Amino acid sequence: MSDLGFFASDISGALPDLRSLAESLMRDKVRVTREGEPVTDADGFVTAANEVVYEGSAKWQSPSGWQRSQVGESDTATGGLELHLPFDASAGVHIGDVVECTASLDPALVGRRFGVADEFTKTLATARRFRVEVVGR
Repeated sequence: MSDLGFFASDISGALPDLRSLAESLMRDKVRVTREGEPVTDADGFVTAANEVVYEGSAKWQSPSGWQRSQVGESDTATGGLELHLPFDASAGVHIGDVVECTASLDPALVGRRFGVADEFTKTLATARRFRVEVVGR
């Protein structure tokens, strides 16, 4: 086996421990919901029930890919926000779901809501990573 093959085998064997380590850094709490099927109440009002697809630990991170843009005479920096969730527990989270921060080490995040805009995938992932966009408070 080549050195590279041995390295990949080594990482694969260590992946459960690496995922556990990544999860230990997820100190905030979130609830991820998805709009469910419409429900009609006794008065005939139709509403969409929200289904909870994940509730638990999370970590927020700003990606390193900040972009600068110029609009007129204003120079602005735009980035984004990534949501990291435990790999195994969050397999049901998809693009279009809504994330609410329910507890955080940063009080400014609590109560904020974000839409899942994209999922980043890779081989040997230690966490599920999602690009999110603000949808409300």
